[in-house]
Amino acid sequence: TDEVSEDVYRQRDSSALELAAETIIEGQHDALTHAKATVLVRSLSAADVAAARKNPEPVAAKLGIPVVTLILILAGQLDTATSACIDFLNSPFADAAGEPCPASFMVCLACSNSVITPQHLPRLVALKDALDNVATIVPASRWTLSYAEPYARLSSVIHDNATSAEIAAARRSATDADRTLIEQL
Repeated sequence: TDEVSEDVYRQRDSSALELAAETIIEGQHDALTHAKATVLVRSLSAADVAAARKNPEPVAAKLGIPVVTLILILAGQLDTATSACIDFLNSPFADAAGEPCPASFMVCLACSNSVITPQHLPRLVALKDALDNVATIVPASRWTLSYAEPYARLSSVIHDNATSAEIAAARRSATDADRTLIEQL
């Protein structure tokens, strides 16, 4: 009955309310920490790249990486299909430190090792265009399972790091090799 439910099952206990509040706050903190780790991609703007070429120390400190790693990023030596990877052998997706990253390139934008530069924008836009095409041919359930989350992250990364004009320019500057690489992956 409503009376039993109220008196027995939903007993009002002030200590339970306090414990629930602590648990809720802890869960929100964990969710925020996870979101920051998986959504926020480190990036360099064109101005950051120009500044890094003149004086790499402050830009490296801003990214939290060694200067030598920043120099390798700027030289394109750490590029993947979608970004630069600052530590391929210490991936958060690997079972143990020192193992090569086993993750799909679609997960790079959710990785703490990823850094986006303006040089990556043509491939990122080509990837978005390719996924737009995939969306037209796969069933909705497959899209949701396999592509929706990476697509949302990719769209966010592009729009957070480039203007509409820069996106259009990146689309025009994507080479056939860029598009072929994305399609092969």
